[in-house]
Amino acid sequence: MTVLIILVLAALAALMIRIVKSRKTTAIKLLLSALCIILMLLCAVLLYFSVYYRAGESARAALPEAPVKLGNVNTRFFDGPGEDTALIFYPGAKVEAAAYAPLMQKLSETGVDCFLVEMPLRFAFFGMNAADRITAAYDYQNWIMAGHSLGGVAASVYTAKHPDSVAGLVLLASYPTQKLEKLPYLSISGENDKVLDRESYEKSRTLWPDGARELQIPGGNHAGFADYGPQRGDGEAGITLAEQQTRTAEAISDWINTLFRPTPFPAAEGLRVAVGSDLHLDPDNRSNGAALSAAGYNLELVDALLWDAREQGAEIVLLTGDLVNGGKPHRHEALADKLHRAEEAGLNVYVLPGNHDLAPIGQTEFAGYYADFGFDEAYSRDEASLSYCVMRDDLTLLMMDLGGYSAGAIDLPGAGKRSDNEAFVSEATLAWAEDMLREASKRGLPILCAGHFNLLTGESRNPESSGYYVENGERLAALLRRFGVPLYLSGHTHVRAVHQEEGLTEQVTEYLLSYPTSYTVLDITDDTFRCLPRRVNVDAWAAETRQTDKTLLRYADWQQEQLKAYSVENVEYMAKRNPISSREKKEASAFFYAVMNALYDGELYEKREEMKAMPGAEPFYRCAEGYAYGWWLKDLLENVSPLLKGYTLKLKQ
Repeated sequence: MTVLIILVLAALAALMIRIVKSRKTTAIKLLLSALCIILMLLCAVLLYFSVYYRAGESARAALPEAPVKLGNVNTRFFDGPGEDTALIFYPGAKVEAAAYAPLMQKLSETGVDCFLVEMPLRFAFFGMNAADRITAAYDYQNWIMAGHSLGGVAASVYTAKHPDSVAGLVLLASYPTQKLEKLPYLSISGENDKVLDRESYEKSRTLWPDGARELQIPGGNHAGFADYGPQRGDGEAGITLAEQQTRTAEAISDWINTLFRPTPFPAAEGLRVAVGSDLHLDPDNRSNGAALSAAGYNLELVDALLWDAREQGAEIVLLTGDLVNGGKPHRHEALADKLHRAEEAGLNVYVLPGNHDLAPIGQTEFAGYYADFGFDEAYSRDEASLSYCVMRDDLTLLMMDLGGYSAGAIDLPGAGKRSDNEAFVSEATLAWAEDMLREASKRGLPILCAGHFNLLTGESRNPESSGYYVENGERLAALLRRFGVPLYLSGHTHVRAVHQEEGLTEQVTEYLLSYPTSYTVLDITDDTFRCLPRRVNVDAWAAETRQTDKTLLRYADWQQEQLKAYSVENVEYMAKRNPISSREKKEASAFFYAVMNALYDGELYEKREEMKAMPGAEPFYRCAEGYAYGWWLKDLLENVSPLLKGYTLKLKQ
C-alpha cells in the first residue's frame, strides 16, 4: 500500500511538470495543477496514515476471532466472566488496535468486559464517538472509558462530553484536556516513558477530579502497554511487556472493584470487639457549619463510631485512652452521656485513660465519670493506678493505666508520687497485673490486654523520647509473653501500626478524628484473634440519623479532598525552608498523598516499591529535610508492616 501511494505521488508530480510545460491556456493549467495538488495532498495524508505500528504475533493470537460490527464502528469484544462493568478502549495514534489485545484479554479475565475499538485510519479523533454505538448496543451498569496516548486524549474528550453515561476514565500514558468534574479517574504511566509530554501531563492536574488515582509502573515505558515493538523516542523498558500489562490490568481491576464492587466487611467470627482510640472529644470545638477540620465534627464522629460498631455486630467497645481533649469535667460528662446511650443500645463499653484525660480532674474523679464503663464491673482494681481487670464469661480484659498525664492528677490512696509526667508502670501495678494474669490463666479464657501507650516501639523504650517512653514497659511486655497473651491494644501515636516481637503483637489504633476515621475490629474465637481495620461509615450514619450537614452526608469524599489539600499545604509549608521548583512541589504533593492513601488503605506494604519510584519521592525528601515527615516517610516505606490489612493470631492452648 505504501509503495503504491509513493508511485501515485511520483506520477502526479510528473503530470504537474508536463502540465506546466504544455501549451494549454493558463486557466486550464491552473485548474489541472490545483487538481494535481489536491490529489498529491490526499496521497500524502494516506501515506502518513499508512505508516503505523503493527501488532506483534502474540497480540494477534490474543484477538477474538471476528470483529463486532456496529454500524460504521468495528470493535473487538473481550467477553470475560463479568456482567455489570465494561471498558471501551481507544488505541494510541498510528497503532494497530490488535496490539492492545493482550492487555484487554488480561483485564477481561478479571471480570471487566472490554471493547477494543478499531479506529478509522488508526487515529482515535476520527472515531471519537465510537463509544455511542457500543453503549447503545450493549446493556452494562457501568461504562468505563479508557485509552492510550492520543487515544486517551480522545477518550477524555468523549468522557467530558458524556458525564452522565460514563462511570469512570482510565488513561494510559496520557492526560485529559478538559475539566473532569466529580468523575472517578485513574492515570497510569511508565517510569521510563520518554514519549509522554511530562510538562503537559503536569499542567493537566488542574483538570483532574478530586480523588483521582495515579500509578507509575516502575520500569515501564510508553509502548509497554501494548505489543507493537519499540516506539521512536521512547525510553528502554526495565520490565517485560507481560509484566507491565499484568500490572496495568491488575491496577485497573482493583480500581474498578473499589468503585463498583466493594468487598463486604467480614461477618463476625465469635465475639466481636470494636477498638477505638484517641477520640479527643471536645464540645467546645465545633464546626458551626463551616467544616474546617474533622475535629470540628468530634461529637458526630464519636456517635458514628458507636453506631458503626453496633451495625458491624460488635458486642464490646474498648476505648484505649485520650477520650477527651483535656480533662475538663464537662467534656467527660458529654462523652459519658454518649456511652450510656450506646450501652442502652446493646453495647458493652470499657474505657482507659490516656495522657490527655486527666487534669484538672484527678484519678478518682475519672473513675467516677466512667464507673459504668469498666470500673464498677471490674473483678479487681489496682490500688496504685486506674488499671482494672474484668473477667467475663467469654473473655478476660486486662485494662492497663500507663499514666503519662499530669503528676498532679495522681490522687489514688495507693498511688505513689511522681515528679514527672512520663508514662510508667509501677512495681505495685506490675505485681497486681501478674496476679490477674495468673487468675485468668486458671480460668482458661482468652486474655486481652489494652493500654494507651505503645510497648513494642523503639520510642517506648528510649528514656530520651519524652511523651512516648514507658518506664517498665518492657517488663509489662515480658509479663504478657510469660502468660501467653498474644495481643496488646494501644493508641497514642495517631497512626495505625502493627508491631510484633517474640510472640507478642501490638495493634495500634489511629486517631479517630483524622483521615480515614477508622477503628479496629477484633474477632475472638476459642483459638484465634482476628484483627481487621474498619473505616467508620460516616455517610451511612448521617443518612440513617437524618443529619442535614452536607459534609457529613458525603464525609468519605470530603475527607479525601481534605487529605489532598493537606498534602499540597504540607509541601508548600516545608518548601519555604527548603525550596523546590513548582513542578517538584506538585510531584512531592502527589507522592505524599499517594503514600498516605496507601497507608490508610492497608496497601502500603504491597505498593512500597512503587511509591519509592514515584518522581515526587526525591523532591519530597529534599523539601522535608529537617522535618519529622522526612525521616518518618522513609522509615515507613522501609519498615511498614505487611499486616495492616488484617491478620489472625493463633491462641496457645
